[in-house]
Amino acid sequence: MKLPMSLYIGSITLHGMMGLAMVILLPGTQSMIMGIGALLFMISDFILTVDMFVILHNKWILRAKSLFYFIGLLCIVLSMMR
Repeated sequence: MKLPMSLYIGSITLHGMMGLAMVILLPGTQSMIMGIGALLFMISDFILTVDMFVILHNKWILRAKSLFYFIGLLCIVLSMMR
């Protein structure tokens, strides 16, 4: 599982860095909101990795993951509105 997990974390990190670039380079636009959503989604996946492989089934970690995940998705959806 080390190789697939490393590839997954690498992919999520690249998505999050693209989100960070959108936040920095496009302030005050809908793209900035999408960038914030991408960053929050990246954080939720990092927390998911900790929950699945490091600290197993901690309810506070699960709540934090859900909070970042749903707020991130909400930001992504809101960025698509006109």
